[in-house]
Amino acid sequence: MRNTKNLFERIILLTGERPFQCDVCDADFRYRNNWKQHMKIHSGEKLFKCDACDASFIQKNSLIQHSRTHSGEKPFSCEVCFATFKHTHSLKTHQRIHTGEKPFKCDICSASFNHRASFSIHKKTHDEDRPYKCAICDASFKHNSYLKNHLPIHSDKQLFKCDECNASFKQRRYLNQHLHTHKKERPFQCTTCSSAFKLQKSLVEHIRIHTNERPFKCNVCTSAFKQQHNLTQHLRTHTKERPYKCEICPKTFMQLVSLKSHMQRVHNKENPYKCSSCERNFGSEKSLSKHIQKFHTIDSLYICDVCCARSVKIMKKCEGDLSPL
Repeated sequence: MRNTKNLFERIILLTGERPFQCDVCDADFRYRNNWKQHMKIHSGEKLFKCDACDASFIQKNSLIQHSRTHSGEKPFSCEVCFATFKHTHSLKTHQRIHTGEKPFKCDICSASFNHRASFSIHKKTHDEDRPYKCAICDASFKHNSYLKNHLPIHSDKQLFKCDECNASFKQRRYLNQHLHTHKKERPFQCTTCSSAFKLQKSLVEHIRIHTNERPFKCNVCTSAFKQQHNLTQHLRTHTKERPYKCEICPKTFMQLVSLKSHMQRVHNKENPYKCSSCERNFGSEKSLSKHIQKFHTIDSLYICDVCCARSVKIMKKCEGDLSPL
């Protein structure tokens, strides 16, 4: 009987025949077991139940995948950067970062993407409609997720506080990332150099220094970046979005660091950057650097041929010629 079954299966493989057909939809199958599993989709029967929660599934494979949400198991590993994943499809999607494969192509422009979700978001950029509007400012967005990310800008509340230090955050994900800074262990090690990291994400970002990968590409111009936040900042040069607003004056900024610098220099009147050669103070490191280059480098000094006096500006009280050193 077993030999007959094996012969039957071999014949199906050779002929490509799919004799088991579904009466509800057009699906057909080579093997009876696959057909039986499929029929449960239509019956709604869920025999495979999770021991940790109330979830139940039609197929055993679905239960196995679900159980990893409780165990935290990530059995699928990337051979390039050693990132691990719970599901094979997540690993395959990740591997496109290394291979450069971009199977999702836009029919309207030449943009292509390695992830279906990114492609779906891009398609909406061809629509002029921006239905998600901020109730506080004039900003509007094409996606509700963009609006949710924007809203904390207007709030002073830092609801998520660290129990180890005084740090607080507007979003839980930033707190979770911060908590790893208090751990002494650095389990994620680079195989190219001696660097080690507390977060797997940090290791993945670090590896791009060695590979020079720039997976985050602008869909407007040819710019590409090693990290997502660099792409986010860059995109504002195209959209002209200036989400960071000063609460005292009408000025707006593309980056949070620019707003903080503005508050420090203009409204708080703080000048923490001191020149070691003179008594002047400056509100930013950039201003201090410009000052030193202009007034305290040898190239900026002039010497009088008559009295040998030195100055950053041409002096008029001597009749001799002043020439730069």
